Amino acid sequence: MVPIRKILYHSGVQLGAKALNLTFSLIITIILTRRLGVAGYGQYALIMALIGFLTVLANWGSQIIGTRELSRVQKLGPVLGSLIILRLLLALISLTIGWLIINFSPWFAAIRGAALLGLLIVLTINLETSWLCLLRSQLKFDRQALISIWGGIIFLVSTLVFLHWRSGLLAPLFGWLLAKISNNLLLILSSKPLIRSPIRCQLRTMHQLFMASWPVGALLILFTAYDRAVDSFFIKHFWTDSQVGLYGLAYKIYSNLVLPAYFLVNSIFPTLSKKEKGSFELAFKQVVLIISLGLAFGLPLILLLSPIIIKIVAGPQFLAAAPVLRILSLALIFAAWNHLTGFSLIALDQQKTALKINFLALSWNLALNWIFIPHQGIEAAAWITVSTEGLVALLSSLKLNQIKKGFKKEPQLPPLAFGE
Repeated sequence: MVPIRKILYHSGVQLGAKALNLTFSLIITIILTRRLGVAGYGQYALIMALIGFLTVLANWGSQIIGTRELSRVQKLGPVLGSLIILRLLLALISLTIGWLIINFSPWFAAIRGAALLGLLIVLTINLETSWLCLLRSQLKFDRQALISIWGGIIFLVSTLVFLHWRSGLLAPLFGWLLAKISNNLLLILSSKPLIRSPIRCQLRTMHQLFMASWPVGALLILFTAYDRAVDSFFIKHFWTDSQVGLYGLAYKIYSNLVLPAYFLVNSIFPTLSKKEKGSFELAFKQVVLIISLGLAFGLPLILLLSPIIIKIVAGPQFLAAAPVLRILSLALIFAAWNHLTGFSLIALDQQKTALKINFLALSWNLALNWIFIPHQGIEAAAWITVSTEGLVALLSSLKLNQIKKGFKKEPQLPPLAFGE
């Protein structure tokens, strides 16, 4: 059982690293919004939505399952090697789909070169995350945080250099790519001492990982679709690049605000995955308390300061995004809770249950977007996000409460021992 001080420490180092990286990102956003304008930033937001979708497609749930299984075994090498090869194969499929979208979709006709550069970013993120699974499974969050900070520095410096060379939309993409390449090199070097068995790929283990991952992958694809992609593409189709830019900025701020809950839950995921009744329930209650205190303090401030936040980040030309940010801030209540219930369901091997919940959520989201966005625009998209997160919170809470009643006091091992 992990004491609360360790939970707070693991979450704290991740939050500290993210705070620094957010500072770097904020500097870049301040420059980009003023350099690109509302329409140009809308194009950038569209590429970010595509990269996010393709990254999740390349991941296909293997990151979460890989972390879970690495936390359960002693021989790390076979699981890690099988995980890396599996993720590379999934990445090839994702990159092929991305290439087809970019080359044959009219949405990317004016920004095709920048979007194609995004495919390389997807590949480097895929490789980076494979090594992060190892560090997280061994609770090396401090090591992960230091590498993340270094990557943030590379991103900031290289982006500023490329902007100085008047690279425009390509500047942050080149900066991001260099940062991910640097992170991969450091992760490989720092991960070697943790592995005491040879890194090798076993077809049986890779098959087991994929079969365990596919429900999570489908779940994450559905979540990413309604969380990041669907609304942006609907707004692009029915409205303008400027509207995509306004909504994209508000959503970027919102998605960063929910990250503390993600890091908090991520730090206890290995503990949840052991499925010991006492440690699971204690960790769950501790996280609920921390999230509740954070929302009680932070949510009123966000509602009050939304126009100021938008003005500082992007300037007065983006002030129309402030009402959207206020609406999205209400979704923080449900989104933070959904991180906890979602990770808990996966830790309890209930990927298929979570998949069903998110399929219903996507159906709900698509239907409401189709009805309201053409006439009501970006504020409707924000309210739809709130309602979708609320629906997921309700359904996942009911199911998790039902599952927790059937806990056994002894740990439940997976049906097959991975990596043996």
